Amino acid sequence: MMIATVTLSIGALAGCSGNPTAGSEAYKEGELGNGDFLFACDDGLACLPYSGDAKRFPDAIASGATFDVRFVAKNQQGPVIVIKEKRYEGIKTVAIGPYVSQGPDGFAAVKPGYGTVMVRDSGGTVIDYVTLKIVKPDALIVYDANYDVAKGNVPPRIQALNLKVDQTPSYRVVAEYNLKAVAGSIPVEWTSDASDVVVVESYSDRVVNLRAKGVGKTKIKADAGGLVKEIDVEVTQ
Repeated sequence: MMIATVTLSIGALAGCSGNPTAGSEAYKEGELGNGDFLFACDDGLACLPYSGDAKRFPDAIASGATFDVRFVAKNQQGPVIVIKEKRYEGIKTVAIGPYVSQGPDGFAAVKPGYGTVMVRDSGGTVIDYVTLKIVKPDALIVYDANYDVAKGNVPPRIQALNLKVDQTPSYRVVAEYNLKAVAGSIPVEWTSDASDVVVVESYSDRVVNLRAKGVGKTKIKADAGGLVKEIDVEVTQ
């Protein structure tokens, strides 16, 4: 049995761009009204489910996931911004526990609840903050990594696979809570019950790559922190 670990990208479909158009659903206004927050995406391949900036700021983030947000004030971003003629330097975005933490991989959703990410300057002045809903996902969805976002907002769910020998499909995974996709990135472990039928060949950029090796039936499994999605696979000549 071959095992590969990939990063689970969790969320809804979104597009790729620089800063989204002002007033779009990509922005979530800070609680102090001094600027807006953008959910920074981690999927750089096909804008699925997130890439660059999410087209819509997510309603919820998966517990156990890592993620990133950035702050924009009057089209300004970076270490120095000016708000109402006041200059702020050394701008930092920081997590406020206990529901959100911060580390080398960005922010982490620690446990279900409402977390806070704050923006402050080098002197400790609080410029703004955003509240994030964190939920524990209850299911996983597997979908075609080559899904065309132009076809619609929700990629078809893969429930079973019929492959030909030497076929090499690729898939991504999202997680959901109460039948609704949630955001963030958590690790996924992929396995094949019979590597002589289907092998987990490689992974990159949140994509798992399979290869149909021989005629037969087996299961592939995606395991994300205890959530498991099993898919029946049949390989024919």
